[in-house]
Amino acid sequence: MKRQYSIRTWLVGMIVVTAIMAYVGIFVFVMITNLWPRSTDEPNTFVRDEARLAALQRAVETAPERWADSVWQESLQTELNDLRFMLLLRDADDREIYRSGLPFASKYRIVERRTVVMAPTGLAGEVVWYDVSPPGGGLNDQQWQRMQNIVIPTGGVLIMVLTAVGTVWYITRPILRPLRQLSGAARQIIAGDLDFEVPESSVREVNEFAGAFAQMRDGLKESIGKQAVMEQERRMFIAAMAHDLRTPLTSVRGYLEGIRDGVARTPEKLDRYVSVALEKTGAMERLVDGLFNYSKTEYLNQPPHLAPVRVGELVSAAIAGLSPQATAKSIALRVDEPPADCTMQGDRDMLNRVLDNLLDNALRHTPGGGTVTVGWRCGIDHVRIWVQDTGPGIPPEDLGRIFEPLYRSDKARSTRTGGAGLGLAIARRLVEAHGGTITAVNEGGARFMLTLPVTPANRGPQVER
Repeated sequence: MKRQYSIRTWLVGMIVVTAIMAYVGIFVFVMITNLWPRSTDEPNTFVRDEARLAALQRAVETAPERWADSVWQESLQTELNDLRFMLLLRDADDREIYRSGLPFASKYRIVERRTVVMAPTGLAGEVVWYDVSPPGGGLNDQQWQRMQNIVIPTGGVLIMVLTAVGTVWYITRPILRPLRQLSGAARQIIAGDLDFEVPESSVREVNEFAGAFAQMRDGLKESIGKQAVMEQERRMFIAAMAHDLRTPLTSVRGYLEGIRDGVARTPEKLDRYVSVALEKTGAMERLVDGLFNYSKTEYLNQPPHLAPVRVGELVSAAIAGLSPQATAKSIALRVDEPPADCTMQGDRDMLNRVLDNLLDNALRHTPGGGTVTVGWRCGIDHVRIWVQDTGPGIPPEDLGRIFEPLYRSDKARSTRTGGAGLGLAIARRLVEAHGGTITAVNEGGARFMLTLPVTPANRGPQVER
């Protein structure tokens, strides 16, 4: 992770760096101006005595035996100073014998370099002549002052410009660029686009601001996602209510038609028809109440109210509620019950809705003269309930999608059967609310299997599966 500094530390660092940059620039500029050659004389006023110089050169080059004589060297030095020349004498072994007293530097122009024979050894020595006079290249005081009046202000302005450029560069990367990117991100949010990356900065406050921006982006994404889910839940809830109202209405209509057509010929049968119609009317009333209370609770996300439920009674009530519909279609409802009933923990109303939806689905897809079988078995830690019909079954390509909301198979869930594509989706949601699963297979027709957990403390008699 990039190292971060507080903005106070960063500003102090910026001031220090700016001061160092300015100091270095001024120092370099002064050094450059000081290296500019100067002269204390007016240019081109010095006139050398060329005859005197030629005589001095002959005297030195023809008398190498005197090179080491100190008295001779002293008189030679006087002549060289007057002529503004410098002299270097070396012996045959390239050892320095004499150097004139003027400052020596490689910048002086070599006028002549000669090799002479040194007596009495007969070995070769070397004479090097340097011209140290300013041949119009140096600056006098007047020229130096003019140069200062022009170059120094220009150099100062240049140093200020370079310092400002360096300061802007120093500010841009950690502060200005991230703020510019965050400004663009804000405009993206206004446009509804939340797909942007937040920048990083070495300034802690800027980085914290960018981090808050990222949290806001993630929060908005989550909020929009939740809103979309809630909207989908709202639509599914309203459709589910309409679907669930249709099932008891069908039952009530079937029983009333039975009474009208004289199917209930005995008082006992008439009383049973009326009782079932009243029960289904109560179910519709509960659904309508749930619809009115929708603003207070999300019905489909409501946790189940667990209580002991006897599985046999649950199945019997579901079969009794749909018997008129089965009779009207000449479909036999059969129960495959175990030797003993069992008890589980569950929400009776939710489980009733699951069985009603599965039985209604089976009756709508079973042809006349067919059979719908409901059975259950209790295991050690779970209960299995299944609904089997003798209809055409479910196309293999639809088995993985039949529990999706509003999905209809062209064959198994045709609109001719009156299905809205919500019954199986609602059944799956309610089973999953109990921590169970629901599956569908083809076994001589469609077979739906519920697997529901059993609370160990309330488990009923154990029956082999």
